[in-house]
Amino acid sequence: MGRVKRVKGSTLIETMVASVLIVLIFMIASLLMNNLIRGQVQGEDRVIRETFHELEYRSIYQLLEYPYYETVEEWEIVLHQVGEGENIRIMATATHTQTEEKIKHSWNQP
Repeated sequence: MGRVKRVKGSTLIETMVASVLIVLIFMIASLLMNNLIRGQVQGEDRVIRETFHELEYRSIYQLLEYPYYETVEEWEIVLHQVGEGENIRIMATATHTQTEEKIKHSWNQP
């Protein structure tokens, strides 16, 4: 009878360590991708947030009449006053024309 050859393989511990390393690499990669996608999405509404700040400035110096309507790129902006006397608050809503996403912003009128 001949000798039986032993096949070299990995132990259970080695296999588990390799599996854990692979899972960690995929987790880190998915977190990085999530951050990149989130940054891209937040960058898309940067224009509208800058417009809100410009409108707030114009509102403080009473350069706007309410209700106010404006279209910036693919966003429709509506401003209106809420309250009376010293408690006037300006409510701004921007709606994306394609995705129907809404961004709201408000400030007190001095």
